[in-house]
Amino acid sequence: MILYLMKKILLFIFLLSLSFSLNLKSQELIAFNQDTLWGYKDKADNIIIKPQYQYAKKFIKDYAVVIKNDSTGVINKNNEIIIPFKYNFIQYLENDKFLFGYRTEYFGEFNMGVIDKDLKIIIPANFYYIEKYKTFYKATKNVYEILKAIDSGDLRSVKSLYGLFGLDGKEIIPCKYDQLSFLNDNLIVLEKNNLQALFNYRGEPITDFIYMVFGDFHDGLAKARIGNKYGFINELGKVVIPVKYDYCNEYVNGYSIVTLNNKWLALNTKGKIIITPKDSYDDVKKALETIR
Repeated sequence: MILYLMKKILLFIFLLSLSFSLNLKSQELIAFNQDTLWGYKDKADNIIIKPQYQYAKKFIKDYAVVIKNDSTGVINKNNEIIIPFKYNFIQYLENDKFLFGYRTEYFGEFNMGVIDKDLKIIIPANFYYIEKYKTFYKATKNVYEILKAIDSGDLRSVKSLYGLFGLDGKEIIPCKYDQLSFLNDNLIVLEKNNLQALFNYRGEPITDFIYMVFGDFHDGLAKARIGNKYGFINELGKVVIPVKYDYCNEYVNGYSIVTLNNKWLALNTKGKIIITPKDSYDDVKKALETIR
């Protein structure tokens, strides 16, 4: 009988502590300052985590970034340490992953990487900055040359290079390009030596580095510029409309108004001339309205 009662009591204590933990996890905690130290209260002004930190940021999900002994770490709402106090910079990303970093010799700059709640290093802290975009991490690495050492710090020439990682930390595109931008859900624009190329999300090149700029895709085609001439390519990187026009407007409802030798004309998505050359853009636009 005594053993049965003991089991019931232990079960009750376990369920009570579990309920308290779940309630604490779901409630909102607010950072507050008291005598130079920071802690957390609930909305009823009850102290949940007593003041003990140099600084405390607001909770995001179940995590808060706090500072102790001049180092940054992460706690949960039970005040349990998730990320130990050994870093100079931490920022919550999402899905239990954090941006972390070490201070460099230059004020306000860090070497950054990505770590998860289990302390697994996803991306080593070798980058100036890392930002998440959909299912990728875009990484920035700064390469600099010291031009002159002065009392207030080094005078530097800084060049930023960009690369791409998967959420698992696998390198997709090495950090060696002058620009990296996402054109759409399938393609990335990379730039080096002032020329651009298209790559897919697997890091494979779709075009060579011969283009000055790409436009957005409309009707399956994107404006592309080589030198001072324009044309259109498809999502496979194939030139569909020859790069020979002085200017091209993006496709709208299957037609593009382009200019060549100071004349304006309209093309369909196959490159066929639909409206013959006219003296002005407005003349072509009016003519298009009659066939739409």
